[in-house]
Amino acid sequence: MTKPNNWPDKKRPNKTSKIPYGYYVREDDPLLAVPDWNLIGFIEKAMDFLDDGNSYREAARWLGENSGHEVSHQGLANIWKRQRGDKNPRVKQLAQRKRKNAPKTKEERELRDLKKREAATKRSLTVNKGG
Repeated sequence: MTKPNNWPDKKRPNKTSKIPYGYYVREDDPLLAVPDWNLIGFIEKAMDFLDDGNSYREAARWLGENSGHEVSHQGLANIWKRQRGDKNPRVKQLAQRKRKNAPKTKEERELRDLKKREAATKRSLTVNKGG
């Protein structure tokens, strides 16, 4: 497979630092992470799935099942934004939706904050009860 420009080799600061998803470390140079082209093919298909408007969670689940390498939905979102975010119309749609749903008035912001505190308290109680 030819090497596209958007999957460059990555230099790591030290040999114990995290290996980026979709990459592996070469044995002759432990500081150099190179793309795993078998996995990159699956990542590209998952990003196409995202481009079609599907959710990060669905795409991450599909990617984990088909590639054998688990990734979180947030990890996949970060990869997608880094690889395709600047030239994809979906980014604009997501930003517009976020702006549209954002609270406009002081009362709406206070209600949102109250709901967040309530949810956090509920989570805390659930954790302390043990399930």
